[in-house]
Amino acid sequence: MADNNLGERLYDAGWNQGVLLSVLPWSVIYNVEDPLSKIARSAKNQATAESKRRDTHASSNIYPHNTGVAFGITRQGDSLVVASQDCDIVSNLSEEPTVVALRAFVTDNTSILRYADGNSSHYFLLDRNRGLVAESSVMVLIEKPVLLNLTPEPGALDLATKQKFARWVAHRFDRSAFPEDIVGAVVKPILENLSQMQLENDPDLDALRVVKEVRLAKIEGSPPFDVRILFIIPESGLPDNGIALDRFVARMRRWFNPLAARLVAWDARHIYEITVGDYLDTQQIYLDHYTYRGQTIQGLLPPPRI
Repeated sequence: MADNNLGERLYDAGWNQGVLLSVLPWSVIYNVEDPLSKIARSAKNQATAESKRRDTHASSNIYPHNTGVAFGITRQGDSLVVASQDCDIVSNLSEEPTVVALRAFVTDNTSILRYADGNSSHYFLLDRNRGLVAESSVMVLIEKPVLLNLTPEPGALDLATKQKFARWVAHRFDRSAFPEDIVGAVVKPILENLSQMQLENDPDLDALRVVKEVRLAKIEGSPPFDVRILFIIPESGLPDNGIALDRFVARMRRWFNPLAARLVAWDARHIYEITVGDYLDTQQIYLDHYTYRGQTIQGLLPPPRI
């Protein structure tokens, strides 16, 4: 029987939010007629092959609603990064018996690294020097006693990155959705034009390299919507005094249908130049993808070649 206070011992041993551990299998419940993830497709193929050999139904079909359960790892060389908050790690086993971890991987894909550094809900940049990135779509529940046989490894190295990682994990679950009419009039044209710029290797897209967040002020009333955008930039400011970003915004003004929306104001500030109230009066636009009327709007999310 594991010690109910095991969480405190794990925390003292270095298990905290943002550390790495060696890769472990993760599982997913999938529709056997339409598997989407790599491990689900592999499981279906294996079950189909076994079914043909035995001349029986695939084992995936024993579950209700035509579902199967697949488990495996995403790729050799991957890691997991602890996403649970420190207080949940310390909590008694009777209250919090598991730790949540996400997939982590090393990449030299410049697109992934760029948008993992602040503008993606899918990727988070844990360490630029190593090209270490967390991916939110692969999540693993690990019972705490398992960690006794593992060693925590460096993930998010500095306090600022750890705090930012904590906010990113939280935003994955608490970010509010834009209303459909605002997505169609404002978010959709932004993402579609960014995607086109990326496909064309447009140099003006480099203006976003140093932008940490793109935030949209609250929109009220009926179309045409007044759009106000806040760019969160580094404390060091913009390397060219904002010339590239000004040119980028000039192009952005032409992206909106004038009958639906118009860009009336924009600003670029670092996080300590604005009040908490002003920050909370805006909402972050993630630049990778959004769902609109059941369809995915493709933004700057790079192709899955990792």
